[in-house]
Amino acid sequence: MPSFALLVAGALTLCLLIAFAPFIPDAHAEGSIKIEDAWARVTIPSRPAAGYMVIYNRGDQLDRVVSGTSALVERVEIHTHIMDEGVMRMRRVDKVDVPGGAEVKFAPGGFHLMMFGLKRALKKGDFLPVTLIFEKAGKVEVEFRVGRP
Repeated sequence: MPSFALLVAGALTLCLLIAFAPFIPDAHAEGSIKIEDAWARVTIPSRPAAGYMVIYNRGDQLDRVVSGTSALVERVEIHTHIMDEGVMRMRRVDKVDVPGGAEVKFAPGGFHLMMFGLKRALKKGDFLPVTLIFEKAGKVEVEFRVGRP
């Protein structure tokens, strides 16, 4: 028969998990690819949304993000920022390498997703579902939480 202390410890652990659930990063995984901390900026109707995340490749082989789709936008593009004659400019890229055993951050000022043709404005607290396509892992469903995490 379990001791009273074990029961109390178990109950306390359960309470802490429930209390802190909103602060645990959302994770999405398919095969060796795992995506965490997916978030998108709040938008106005005429502007595209920008999406950020961390992609982990838990396998030992290189994989690549090659595209994305979403029912809530017309098109998803992969972008990065480059310095061009002293000016930071955004550029579209065809793919992003995710080496085996490594992580790649999509963050402001670096790689990010641009989502054009929003079917409705996004506000803080909304979710934007996106399907990312990888060369090896295939489709990975991700929900981007709108608003900075």
